[in-house]
Amino acid sequence: MEQSSDRSIELMTELLSAIGKRSINNYLRFSLERELEEIATAYRERRDLLKKIETTLPKQQPGQPTLGRYHKDLQQHRKDTARRLVRRKRFGPVYDYVMLTGTLFFYLQANPDADENELRGLVEESIEKVDHAKIEADEDEIIGAYLDSLSGDYRKSPETKLLVEPFLDILERHKIVPSPRKLPRTRMMEAFFNWVGVEPTLRPQGIPAIARNLKHKLGRKTKLGRNTKR
Repeated sequence: MEQSSDRSIELMTELLSAIGKRSINNYLRFSLERELEEIATAYRERRDLLKKIETTLPKQQPGQPTLGRYHKDLQQHRKDTARRLVRRKRFGPVYDYVMLTGTLFFYLQANPDADENELRGLVEESIEKVDHAKIEADEDEIIGAYLDSLSGDYRKSPETKLLVEPFLDILERHKIVPSPRKLPRTRMMEAFFNWVGVEPTLRPQGIPAIARNLKHKLGRKTKLGRNTKR
């Protein structure tokens, strides 16, 4: 549900109060509000996309293989695609030559009596029309959207991944430490969800566990970064 301008300002003030930042100077307030707006915008865009996908996805037919069993394979396929796209950029300067020479050799093996010059022209024309990198990138985007559409069966909901974790990260970076009396985390999260406009039924539970996991993950990344510098 979209908030009116006045209501949004009121809810932002309540949020800043909940995280102990209501009295900061205008510059710091603008910077913090911009970070929060970026999180909310990313979530709303993904939420709208998921709603659109839900209304257009074809229903699974009886006897069709259960798609849940292929989640890990699809995730691994996306990782492999990301690596291939990186490697593709590395050999980009010779890519056209490799494709032309390899395709021409392939067809000449199958058709040894074909006219090489005529065949070369046909191969060059076909290669120019096909952007293999774009095909892979488009496929990856579609698979990613499909996996996101199954958030109910997924380990992380969009609300956890796109709202809670980034918000907790902001608290960490701005050195905002929750405390049961002065700055209760429950009040922070309630004010944040109210400002974004998240329905109560979609608000993730177990925020302390999410915070611990996120802190552990960030700690591992920091350690890995230090080790690579040695």
